[in-house]
Amino acid sequence: ATLTANYAEAGEGLQSDAQMAAVQPLIWQQRRVATQEQAESAAAELVRLLHLDPAVVLRPIESDIPPLRIFSGDEKVEELIARALTNRPETEQYDALVAAAETNLSAERSKLFVPEVSLDYSSGQFGGGPGSAIENTKDRSDLTLSLYWQFDSFGLGHRARTNQERAQLQRIGLERDKLHDTIAAEVREDYARVRSLGQQIELAGRAVERARAAYTQTRARIYDRQGLPLEALQAMQTLASAEAGELQARVSYALAQVRLHTALGNPLSSEFP
Repeated sequence: ATLTANYAEAGEGLQSDAQMAAVQPLIWQQRRVATQEQAESAAAELVRLLHLDPAVVLRPIESDIPPLRIFSGDEKVEELIARALTNRPETEQYDALVAAAETNLSAERSKLFVPEVSLDYSSGQFGGGPGSAIENTKDRSDLTLSLYWQFDSFGLGHRARTNQERAQLQRIGLERDKLHDTIAAEVREDYARVRSLGQQIELAGRAVERARAAYTQTRARIYDRQGLPLEALQAMQTLASAEAGELQARVSYALAQVRLHTALGNPLSSEFP
């Protein structure tokens, strides 16, 4: 901005260009202040989630985003889906519900052919005599084993309960299949995002290199009196946009990997491979 103003004062540039060049640094300063506010808000929220002392102030250790590589991008999505279906606790829950429903249905089917068993035992003293006299008392014990079949409404009740258990099994099975489809779609989506962002980071890095080279060359041309300072401002804006794009890609790439890591049934407390 100072260089553009000097050009304008010397009559080699437009005053409007000098004003335009002075606006951009102010916009960047505004964005920097807003970013600091967002960082402090995120740190305060993290203190709350971790239940730390409210007086604690969290500061990042790294000056740059540390690289995070959990997945290489060469994994087979079918294997990842199989891992998710094996490790996710929801699948274990539905497997247990299906097993319980199958057991109930099998028991209800066999109930008509398997008798109910009743075992009773009683003991005491028994005796008697003329009038109200109780004589000749002796100990007595009785053991009774009973086998019986129960036909509700001539077997129609049994059939109704069997159909009810079968419908329950089908309902749980459909819910389990729906869950499997949801998990598979989630893994595919997260894995596609990881692979896409990995390629975006590479492209964004190449864009930053070219933008930085263009900015350096433009500055050299201006100091050699072969260009206008406003060209340097445009090159600077291009470089800032490219660097912001690369930063966003790196952040999104790390978050996408963590999301895929948890989608496979891994807790966040476990160490990343």
